[in-house]
Amino acid sequence: MSQQVCEFIRLEPNYTGALRKQAIAQLECTKSQFDTTLKRLQVSLNIVRSNDPKHKKDFWLPMREVHLDIVQMHEANQ
Repeated sequence: MSQQVCEFIRLEPNYTGALRKQAIAQLECTKSQFDTTLKRLQVSLNIVRSNDPKHKKDFWLPMREVHLDIVQMHEANQ
């Protein structure tokens, strides 16, 4: 499920509520399962919250989109 939610965010960054609705509808998961998946993706640095002040709620983006320099440095060290 993590890969699928990460792909949702990669294809269309979005707010938590919209992502949750999409995951529940398409992946037939529970709210709890989705919330756990979102936390795991955040902890593993696959996704990050936008720090743009125009977003009043959590808006999720792929880590690569926000911090490409960090991702590239990590990939070069592997």
